Amino acid sequence: YSLFKTLQQNHISNEDGGEIAFEGLEDGDYLLMETKALPGYQLPSGYWIISVNNSEELPVDKIAIQGYGTHAPPAFYRDSRSALHLPNFNQYTLPAAGGKGMIASIILGIMVMGCGVLYYLHPKTRRKSSQSN
Repeated sequence: YSLFKTLQQNHISNEDGGEIAFEGLEDGDYLLMETKALPGYQLPSGYWIISVNNSEELPVDKIAIQGYGTHAPPAFYRDSRSALHLPNFNQYTLPAAGGKGMIASIILGIMVMGCGVLYYLHPKTRRKSSQSN
């Protein structure tokens, strides 16, 4: 994670469990970005603005977090100790769609439809079918 306030940058890392702590933050707004994810997890898009107001009495009210970005990042949640948690999501891969036979099936379908259109538009075929009725 990286925490930015104006031109000040703090890089905080924890390779073990992913738990980090920001202590002694002064009042103001901070930009939080996850810059590296653990192997097997996806890096969230977007960023968070953390607003710190130490004048609030309740610890829950001292910190406000808002997510921003093209795709909103995941939301933080509080546990029973009022600690903030950010869920990590496993990397995902899209299932394979189509295959080697897909192009051949599409071409065959277009040919069958074309034959149907030609059969319908051919005048001799239309006369024979109308005479038999």
